[in-house]
Amino acid sequence: MVTTRPIRRSPAPSRRRRTALAGGVAALALLPASAVTASADHLPDDEVVARDLSGALSIAATRGGDLLATRSFEGAVERIGHHGARTDVLSRPGEEVAGLTATADGFVSTRSAGLGPDATALVERTDRRGRTTTVVDLAAHERATNPDGDARYGLLGLDEGCAAQVPDGVPVDEPGEVYSHPYATADLGAGRLAVADAGGNAVHVVDARGRVRASVALPPQLMAADDYRLADLGIPACAAGATFAVEPVPTDVEVGPGGDLYVSLLPGGPLDGFGGERGSVVRVDVDPVLAGTGPAVVTTVVRYLDGPTGIAVGPDGSVFVSQETGYVKAFYRPTPDAVGTDLYWGGDGGDVELVGKHVWFSTGVLRPGTGEVRSVRVYR
Repeated sequence: MVTTRPIRRSPAPSRRRRTALAGGVAALALLPASAVTASADHLPDDEVVARDLSGALSIAATRGGDLLATRSFEGAVERIGHHGARTDVLSRPGEEVAGLTATADGFVSTRSAGLGPDATALVERTDRRGRTTTVVDLAAHERATNPDGDARYGLLGLDEGCAAQVPDGVPVDEPGEVYSHPYATADLGAGRLAVADAGGNAVHVVDARGRVRASVALPPQLMAADDYRLADLGIPACAAGATFAVEPVPTDVEVGPGGDLYVSLLPGGPLDGFGGERGSVVRVDVDPVLAGTGPAVVTTVVRYLDGPTGIAVGPDGSVFVSQETGYVKAFYRPTPDAVGTDLYWGGDGGDVELVGKHVWFSTGVLRPGTGEVRSVRVYR
C-alpha cells in the first residue's frame, strides 16, 4: 500500500442525537430473524451506546456486555461498562492500535507504527488480567513473503514515452511494496485468527501458535485511465484507453455463515480517500490455500461503496457496512449491484459490529472527544 496516512478521513455533517443504552448486549448469539427495513426518507431509530470517544477506529462487544473501543491515535484501548465506567486496558503510546476482536479470555488487537519494511506490524492478545503477548509479527512475514509482490498497481500498459509524462506520485506498473499494516482481525475459533493487512493488501490466516497458514493477496480494483475520478491526478492524454489498477486496501474482515471470510476493500494508493464509490466487500474462500490444493477464491459481494471502513455479517448472510462518509448501510440480500438500505448518516464512519439483533457502529472517529458508538436494530 502506498498511502502514508490513517485510513479514516473526510468529515461529514452530523445528525440528530438520541441517548439510551442499547439493550440485550450480553447475548452475542446471532438470532435468525426478519430484517428491519427503512425507507429512503426515514432512517431507523438509533441509540447512543457510548459518547466522548476519540479515534474509535475499532470497536468490539465483550461477552459480558461491555464495549471495547480504541483510541487509535493515542495507542490505547478502553473498556466502557454498562453504566459508563471507563478503564484503559491497553496502552501503546506513539503507535496506532486497531483491529479489536473480543475473545473468551480478553481481546485481540493490532499494533502499527512506521512505514515500509521496518514498520511495526504486530497482532497482540490481551487476557483478563491485562497481560499482553504477541501473536504474530506480520512485518517479518511481509519481509519474507510480500504476498502482493507479484501484483502490478497504477497505470498499466503504457509505452516508455507516455510513462515519462505521468506526474510524480502516480504509480506506473509498480509492484506491491514491502509494508505491513494490520488493521482488523476476526476470530476463527481454536485460537486461530484472520487478519486484514491494510499495508500488504492481503488477508492472513494465523494459527494458535502464531504461524501464518495462508496469505491471500486481494485483487486490484481496475479502472479506466480516463475515469473522471482520476481527473485530478494529471494523467496525460496518451494514457487514454489504459487501465489503472487501484490497490485493494482491506479495512475489515469478518467470518460469514458458511465459514468464508468477508473483507471490505478501500481504494488505496493515490486514490486513498478520493476513489468515489470504488469500495467493495468481497468473500474469500481460503480453504484451497489451507489444503494446498489451489489459490483462494475471491468473489465480489457488494460494490459501489464510498470508502468502506468496517463490516459485519449476519447469520443469514446480510452485510452491514460503515463508510468513511458517515453512512451505515444494510444489504439484506447482498449482490454486486444491490443499493442497500441506509441505517444511519453522521460523520466520519469507523467500525461496525453485529451485537445480537443490533449493529453497533462508531462515528466521529476523527473528532477527538466527540466520537460516539451508536446502535440500530437490524433484526426483529
